[in-house]
Amino acid sequence: MKLPPDSGRGAWEWALVQAASATARIRRLLTWKNITALLILATAGALAVSWLGLVSIAASSGHFAITRWFLGWTMENAVETQSMLAKMPKTIDLDDPTLVQRAAGHFATGCAGCHGAPGIPQSPVVNAMTPSPPRLEGKVAQWDNAELFWIVKYGLKYTGMPAWPAQDRDDEVWAQVAFLRALPAMAPEEYADIALGGGSGLAEVDLEAGGLGAASLNGIVEEALVDCARCHGLDGLGRGAGKAESAFPVIAGQPEAYLHATLLAFAQGRRDSGFMEPPATRYEADVLRRLARHYGKRPAITVS
Repeated sequence: MKLPPDSGRGAWEWALVQAASATARIRRLLTWKNITALLILATAGALAVSWLGLVSIAASSGHFAITRWFLGWTMENAVETQSMLAKMPKTIDLDDPTLVQRAAGHFATGCAGCHGAPGIPQSPVVNAMTPSPPRLEGKVAQWDNAELFWIVKYGLKYTGMPAWPAQDRDDEVWAQVAFLRALPAMAPEEYADIALGGGSGLAEVDLEAGGLGAASLNGIVEEALVDCARCHGLDGLGRGAGKAESAFPVIAGQPEAYLHATLLAFAQGRRDSGFMEPPATRYEADVLRRLARHYGKRPAITVS
């Protein structure tokens, strides 16, 4: 290799010759054959690593910081873009207490188990997930209404965040968004009242009148009745007071056969509701029948 001239025009000519020579060498390397060979080798290497089971899939190992950042960045961009078509109906008011009350029970049974709730910490089991579900009180403000709607309705792959069980019930999804908007300012006492049934116990209602006296109760039926009471009340008159008093329909005094058929329709997926399908599916047909009997025998309010 010749040494470059000390200075002047000769040095520039030498530099140009060397650059041209390097470019020619690169071109010889970057032929289609070489590129194809490199791609085949890279693909084969990746398949070999996967086949040998060398990829770390353990939740306990977490993600590298760069991986965590990239996945979060990709998710945020995807939600921002794909939520552009989500439009809140003009009839929806996210400050409406009725919507907040309507979605509270579902949050308690479908969301709080992972995300926690006011006065309720997250489980160490949940915190051992990768990625671990965040507490939502400090997160909902990071998303606009359309983005929250999109996340609640469609869920997030590879995170454990499910889609809404009834994809054609946007009204329920907007109610859940209303609850999430109210969540950051919600005190534990308020949450317990609207989401957990207000702490009311079975002893506060005459169960004999509903055919569910102490002798007929077992643990499953009692659990199911408390589950129903989160929204419908133990008396079947619907929970909610003031502006939220119309959050739930009155089911007390409805025909037992109708109530039983309705619960079965939710349980068997013949009637869509993200609020009603999960609790109805949790219990066997006999339990649903006993719930229908209880609420069917409850006295309905008579308007004079």
